[in-house]
Amino acid sequence: MLTNRLAFALILLAATALCATGLHAAETGGGKIPDYELPKDGSTVVVQMRYLGGMIWRPDAKPYLQIQADGKVLVHDAQGNQKEGQLTPKELQDLLRFMLKDQDFMGVTKESIAAGLADEAKANAGGPMVMTTDATTIFVKVSLNEKLTNEASTTSAHQNSKAKVLVEFNAIANHLSEIGVKVSKGK
Repeated sequence: MLTNRLAFALILLAATALCATGLHAAETGGGKIPDYELPKDGSTVVVQMRYLGGMIWRPDAKPYLQIQADGKVLVHDAQGNQKEGQLTPKELQDLLRFMLKDQDFMGVTKESIAAGLADEAKANAGGPMVMTTDATTIFVKVSLNEKLTNEASTTSAHQNSKAKVLVEFNAIANHLSEIGVKVSKGK
């Protein structure tokens, strides 16, 4: 009797695993994750990051980093200099998947950031409080089409936050910053 129950449980477990694998394959097009559709005009900016305030004065209001639909990367440093680089189509799709799927950028909103910070403050009630008086505000925007557009911002003072939404935002900002540094160095 125990053997029959064990066999039934193993069959049920295997069937569940097969169904889950089938659902995942269906979601990803049979194993391949579909590409994001980009604007037809290759010069359309699809990802940008800009900084405001903080200890570094920026002489112009141009975004620090702009990535166009054709993969062209424009970096404007704090002195107003511009450098150009290029992402391959695969690198651009990988970046979009990282931002939109892995880090759920579409779920990063003013409200979700405020809620994450409030939850973190409640969890740390009575503990030490860190105050930053001149933190840089980081803005990140993705715009692929009317339905797939989001802009979010937070200050660098929250870079060590444990709130999930801020961990995701900071991962995106750090990744974009790394792209900017590579382009600035000519890599």
